[in-house]
Amino acid sequence: MDEQFIEHLSGIYTDLMDLKPLHQEYRTDVLIKEDDEVSLFEFIKAFYAATGITKDEMLIGNDVYFDEYYELDFDYEQHPEVIVPYGPAFLAMLGDPKLVTEFDLHLHENPGIRLIVAHMSKNVDVLDLLSYDRCCMVRAVVAENMNTGDRALKMLGQDPFIYSREIALKRLVDFDPMSPDLVNGFEISECVCNEQIERPSLHDFFDEHGLEIPATVQIFEEQATEFGDWHWATQPFPTRWQDYSLLETVEYLKGPIPDQYSLNHAGHGVNSYSLNFRFALGDLAIFAQTGWGGAYMDSDEQMRAWEEIEIRLSTIMLNAPVSGFDSSYIRKYLIVYSNFRINGAVEFWQHTEGQWTQLEQLNSLDAIQEYLESEYEGN
Repeated sequence: MDEQFIEHLSGIYTDLMDLKPLHQEYRTDVLIKEDDEVSLFEFIKAFYAATGITKDEMLIGNDVYFDEYYELDFDYEQHPEVIVPYGPAFLAMLGDPKLVTEFDLHLHENPGIRLIVAHMSKNVDVLDLLSYDRCCMVRAVVAENMNTGDRALKMLGQDPFIYSREIALKRLVDFDPMSPDLVNGFEISECVCNEQIERPSLHDFFDEHGLEIPATVQIFEEQATEFGDWHWATQPFPTRWQDYSLLETVEYLKGPIPDQYSLNHAGHGVNSYSLNFRFALGDLAIFAQTGWGGAYMDSDEQMRAWEEIEIRLSTIMLNAPVSGFDSSYIRKYLIVYSNFRINGAVEFWQHTEGQWTQLEQLNSLDAIQEYLESEYEGN
């Protein structure tokens, strides 16, 4: 990074910190719009040179990204080069939680900005949200951050990427991880950030198998990534095996969760297989499961069952009001359906006054849709 750029950054720091009173050419609302792109790791070095802030070796390591405590050969150069807009990167490097909130830096579209926030943040809620990040490097940094809570670490302990998983497991005590045979072992070079890897689209893949997919908002379809065989989602967790078990995912959906969309297929043996669909947006969360792919299953019958449930759920999802995206909180309504685990029954749960209650009288999708429409109108 040349001396002129370092001097430019030094001037910005002087202005923002008001080190020369009454001389404030740069303001944070101006800096956030500075989108000239630079290498993340070169920028970090320039930032420390310009500001005089004590270097954080965890962010500046040249060969191995994480310290020797983890004994992991995590070479960031295996990841596609991270290029960042220098304005948001500068604000993130200041480590000020107010700036993170003001400019939603933890939700920034650039993974390098989110990576800096993941390293700097002490906010458990921010780290919990970033533990679902699509970029494996961001998740690995969350696993390394000593402020990350056990809930996020347990999720990361089942990460499909080796390094995120290994770091989380080294920090967890009395945690029984999923069998390695059921979790992918992706390398950092296979991160979704690697645009050189050809990935079939969600629509193409399901069309190839003659399956419809539940309609949803465009941003979910754009973000859906193949996290493994038959596992398409906006985030790596829960895994398709957790969805297959149903109970674990239902309990997960009752907690504070980010917006998400997932389609996957899992099973074992000869005849125990299911298609699993998971969704959360606005006040609504959904988990639906139908048997599909077993050797003794009637494929036409199972396909009709899947198409019927996805059409019904699409109507409910598209009618639900949405105020924003990328929030992590406890939803108000939860729909659970399975013709594989609960014999085609529909469960409807509502969260009020800090607890979940099953409304057993609402045991059909028609009744649930009518109830939700009346709830939305009332609000």
